[in-house]
Amino acid sequence: MRRPGALLAAVALGAGALALLAAWRARRTPSPSAPAFTPSLAVDSPADSWLDEVTVTVKKMAGVAMPRGLRNCNPGNIRWSAANNWKGQTGQDAGGYAIFEGIPGISAPWGVRAMGRVLGNYVARGDVTVRRIIARWAPAGDGNDTGAYVAAVSRRLALAPDVPIPWPARRLDLVRAIIWHECGVCPFTDGQLAEWLALP
Repeated sequence: MRRPGALLAAVALGAGALALLAAWRARRTPSPSAPAFTPSLAVDSPADSWLDEVTVTVKKMAGVAMPRGLRNCNPGNIRWSAANNWKGQTGQDAGGYAIFEGIPGISAPWGVRAMGRVLGNYVARGDVTVRRIIARWAPAGDGNDTGAYVAAVSRRLALAPDVPIPWPARRLDLVRAIIWHECGVCPFTDGQLAEWLALP
């Protein structure tokens, strides 16, 4: 059972995060490389998603390191490449991962859009199962435990590793599962993910 004091603290922190977002919106100057985008904060998914967002905010405010994918607004940890001039991409970090416009831990519209495009390309080329998709997304040759990644995503999708993923019906579910594995949390609502995946 949650203690009332802890719940009030979480609400206060959530309100603080919304205030920071309002200030950011007021000051933000859109990048010439990407259309202006206003992140949605509608709470239209189960409470767990909102609590995940509060958890990330609390960790950030407490000085706990935020996962690289959330810090870079690139929750799929897509590698930077000069050949991929993604919308909203602003550069790369010291590890060679792309950095996108957004609010770390709160919104990642362009990073999620890029995830959807990469996964769509995999499917178009015949990689339609969890095993084949994750083998390309996180190859063992890059130091990934691809087998554990496949097992984790399959578990979240409740789909065997070698069964074709219904596409695009379960695209959002796959994106969410990858974010969970890459970042250890998915602070975004299903509504946000759907909105970002639909960006042109």
